[in-house]
Order: sequence, then C-alpha cells, then structure tokens
Amino acid sequence: MHYLADHWPNGIYQWTLRHPAQFVALSLLGTLLTIAGLIWAVTRGLGSFCWASMQLWVKTLASPSGSRPPPPPAFVPIPNESHCVTAKTDATPITQIRATWKVTNRSRAPLRLLTARLLKPRVDTPSVNCHVLTRSDVWRPNGFVTESSEVGAPVSKNETRQFMINFSVHQRLQRPGTRFEVVFGVTDQLGKEHRLQALRLWVVDGNKTKVFRIRYYAGEIHSRTPQTPEKAVTVYLPNTMLRAERPADIARSLADQLVGSEIRTDPHFRDVHHFEVKMTDGDLSKYGRPDLESPEGAKAWRNSEVDS
Repeated sequence: MHYLADHWPNGIYQWTLRHPAQFVALSLLGTLLTIAGLIWAVTRGLGSFCWASMQLWVKTLASPSGSRPPPPPAFVPIPNESHCVTAKTDATPITQIRATWKVTNRSRAPLRLLTARLLKPRVDTPSVNCHVLTRSDVWRPNGFVTESSEVGAPVSKNETRQFMINFSVHQRLQRPGTRFEVVFGVTDQLGKEHRLQALRLWVVDGNKTKVFRIRYYAGEIHSRTPQTPEKAVTVYLPNTMLRAERPADIARSLADQLVGSEIRTDPHFRDVHHFEVKMTDGDLSKYGRPDLESPEGAKAWRNSEVDS
C-alpha cells in the first residue's frame, strides 16, 4: 500500500510527459463538462422561474378581480352626527341609535351597502330593527341636485359618500347619562360583512326635554326664605322658538300670561315680587294637559313641580 501511494502520483506525472496530447485533451474535456454543468444549472433555474411566472400570469388572467383582491372600503365615523336615545313610550322602553359614517370605495366596481346589524352588544330579540341608508344625488327636472338616502345606493370607484345606520329595539340597553360602546357591521352586495370601528355614544334620555322653569317669589329677593310664597310655571318652547333671540324672555312672557292676573291680585305678590328663570330638563309626558298653549306650539303648565 505504501508503495502504491508513493509511486501513483509519480506514475501519472510520467504518463503526462509521455502523452502530452492526450493529457491536454482530457483537461479540455473536463473543463467543457464543468462549463456544461454550470450552464445546465443556470438554465434549469431560469426555466423554473419562468414556468412559475407563467403559471402566476395565467392565474391572473383567469381571475376576474385581477392579480390581487380589491382593497376593502375605507370607513370613517362622524361622531358629532351619531347619537343614542333611550325613552319610554306607553311604558315600553326603547333604545334608538343613529350611527353616521363616510365610506370611500377603493375598488373598481361600484359598492352597495345593503344591510347592517349590531355586533356589540349582542341583542337577540324580534323587536330589533336595523337598516343602512346611503346618501345619493338626485337630479331634478329643473337641473338642481338634491340629496336623498336609500338602501343600496351605489358608491362609484374612488367616491366618498355618507351613510347612516338606524337601529332600534324595545329594550333599554344603557342607562341615560352614560357612555355606550357599540360596534356595527355592514354587508355589501357581494355578501361580505365589514366590521366598523367601535363608537362611544353619550346616551340621552328621550323623555327629557329642555324647558324653562319660571318661579315668582313674594317680597324682595334679599328677604327670601324657604317659607316665602312662590308660584312656579314650566314653559316648553319648540326648536324654532328656542333658536329665536332671547328665548328666556319668550318663556317669561308666556308665564306672565298664565299667572300674571293671579300675581296682581294675590296680596303676597301684589306689592313687591321678584322672579327667576332657569333652563332645565323636563319630562313632558308627566305634565299632562298644558294650561296654556300658543299657536306656534309653545306650552305652559302652572305649578309644575314634577321634575323639581
């Protein structure tokens, strides 16, 4: 073994000296085989890449929506136009929610929002009523454009429109005067439901209405005590009158019409009296029939202390 190991390299060397042409030919053949192997490896890699690319291209052409699924619509809430009201009608509690949003369609096909539902909190009762309305432009014969709200109004590509979700149920879901977190989902014409961002709404008592409380006190203001005789009037003004200039003076004028003659003839008030006007919340359902009602819709009740 040692003899072969020592003489084998020397034998090869001697052979190359005796046969230089054959040695050069074998060297060239080895080099060519090495180059051919490298070319085959590169060609095989390129072929695999091209085949995979061609398969992806064929799938892209066969897909009606293109190489990627269309981006989802963008939803932006409008908190100052969203609210939650709870009230009682004929002793039945009810909760009403209106959530207002803007939606931008980022796909090529028109977007239609068809249905909506409350995801949080879960409410499972037959009295649930929930629908979605999308704003749309309506062309009138006179050339003017007005806005309308309808179910499934189309939202074109890259267009932004406002939509509203109206929800109601014969339950009190949250106590008035607290924050209420709700999550809605809307479903488009393809049956895909989009989960919307959570909204935190302030719950308003629907049975409470802004009213003016006018109190007349006998005597001077500095001499008033808890035993001082007084007369109280509650006045309700419709929104048109509330937006007028100095609505408190309008309320006091109605109160004077109701109790003015009593004050002028009552010996406690006849000589000296003073008054206070305060705006507060009132439950009109507890007042009963008004003692005075104006053609504009204003109402006044004498000695209405139910909310005091």
